[in-house]
Amino acid sequence: MLPSLLEGLGGVLFNLDAWDEHGGPVIDVSPPMTLTVAYDENDLAPGVNEDNLEIYRYDTLLGDWVALSLIERDTAANTITVSLDHFSEFALFAPTEIKIYLPLLLKG
Repeated sequence: MLPSLLEGLGGVLFNLDAWDEHGGPVIDVSPPMTLTVAYDENDLAPGVNEDNLEIYRYDTLLGDWVALSLIERDTAANTITVSLDHFSEFALFAPTEIKIYLPLLLKG
């Protein structure tokens, strides 16, 4: 179940992991790196507008998703670039433009 920030949004979840030369996990990145994510617009959830795509990372201390600083959103090239200072669980999300109301009752 996704935390409340991402309910009602459509997108893709992914992890980025890194290890140092001794095999230990790298969590914090200093100085920040640039992360570019390429996507196939055909794989986006129905109703997702590319102009609204954002990349979030899950912050375990906050228990919620945090939007990363946007550098560039290129809908022609299907890429989004952000500043990355932490390895974690990530999500490429945007608000959906489709609303579904359930349950639907039909009376015959």
